[in-house]
Amino acid sequence: MRSLLATTMMLLMMTAALAGCAGSDVTQDDVDTSYDNGYAAGVADTTPVSTMDTIVDRGSMKCGVKESQYGMGYLDATTGVRSGLDIAYCRAVAAAIGLNPDTGVEYIPASGSDRFDKLSSGTIDVLIRTTTWTTSRDADLNADFAGMNFFDGQGILVREDAFSAAEAGNSASGLNNANICVGVGTTTEGNMQDWFSSRGISFTSVGTADAAEATDKLISGECDAFTGDMSAMVAKKWALDNDDIKAIWCARGGYGCLRIIDRLNFENFKKNPKWIVGYSDITVVHEKLHKLGYQSIHGMMCINLVEKPSLIKLSLETLKSALFGELEGYKVKGSHYNKIGSASGKLVGGNLSLITATLGSKTSLITKGKIIFIEEIGEY
Repeated sequence: MRSLLATTMMLLMMTAALAGCAGSDVTQDDVDTSYDNGYAAGVADTTPVSTMDTIVDRGSMKCGVKESQYGMGYLDATTGVRSGLDIAYCRAVAAAIGLNPDTGVEYIPASGSDRFDKLSSGTIDVLIRTTTWTTSRDADLNADFAGMNFFDGQGILVREDAFSAAEAGNSASGLNNANICVGVGTTTEGNMQDWFSSRGISFTSVGTADAAEATDKLISGECDAFTGDMSAMVAKKWALDNDDIKAIWCARGGYGCLRIIDRLNFENFKKNPKWIVGYSDITVVHEKLHKLGYQSIHGMMCINLVEKPSLIKLSLETLKSALFGELEGYKVKGSHYNKIGSASGKLVGGNLSLITATLGSKTSLITKGKIIFIEEIGEY
C-alpha cells in the first residue's frame, strides 16, 4: 500500500512538471540574451555621464556666474552686456571645447548659498565665479576644482556714519556691537565668526543670499558693515561712489527703513544724487528726500520681476519712462466720488501705514499745498 501511494505521488509530480513546461517557446539562448540586455542596462544606469559629453550633446554650456560684482561677474541691466574675469573664463572654456562663445554659453546666476546645489543638480555645468578652494570643499563636494585663477583676501566695507574710521581706529577690531552683512554659506562667514570670537568682540551676523541683498541692507542702514572678498568690497565701494550710477532700485519692501531712517547720513547723497526707486517702507526714504528737496520714484521693486509679465508690463514701462525723463503724465480712471475741477502741486505720498507711523517725526510728510498719493493694501 505504501509502495503504491509513493508511485502515485511520483507520477503526479512528473505530470505537474511536464504540464508546466508544455507549450513554452523560451530557449536557453533567449534567457542568455535577456540576461545580457538587463546587465547592460544596469551598467548604463549606474555609469556616470561625462559633463563634457552632456555639453557636447546639448550644444551649449551652462555657466554659473555672479551678476553684481564689477571686474568679476557683472550684468549691465541697461545694455544686457556681461563683463568681468569670470565671464571671460566662461567664454574661454566654451571656445576650448569647440563651442561658439557668443552663442554657446548660457549664463545662470549662482549665489553663495545655492551655487553648489546648482552644480550638483546639473542646473549648471561649470561654476565660474568667486569660490574659495578649501580642503573641506575639495573632499565633500562631488566636483573637481580646476585650479586657482585669482588670489584674494577678506575685507569689510563700513558705513562711516555708523563707525567712523577715527573712532574704530581704522580697524575691524573697533566694530564692537556692529551689525555685519555676510553671504550665507561662504568662507567669509566662518572667517568672520572665528576672527571676532577669538578677540572677544561682540557683533551680529546678518545673513544675506547675495551681494545685491547685502548692498541694499548696507545702504538702508540695516547693516553697519558688509564683509566679503576684498575684490568685491572694492567693486561695491566704486559702485556706491561712482557718478555714473544714476539710480538705486530697491529689491523689496518691509518695515526696516522706519527703524533706521534717522541714522542715515545723506551728505554723500547730496554730492551725488541718485534716483531712489521703491514702495512699501521705502516711503520713509521718499519722505526724507522730499524734505531735503530731492525727487524720488514710488515704483515697483526688483521682487516684482518674478510676477507674470502681463501684470507688470505697464509698471515697467512707466518706470523706464520716468527714469529716462520720458514720462509725460498718468491717466487714472475716474470715480463717482471725484469732483470736477483742476488742481496743481507737487506729488507726495506713499504707503499709508508708513505715513501714519512717521507723523510728528523728523521725516513726517509735508502735505500742505501738495497732491497726495496713497499706497494701501489693507495693512491699517
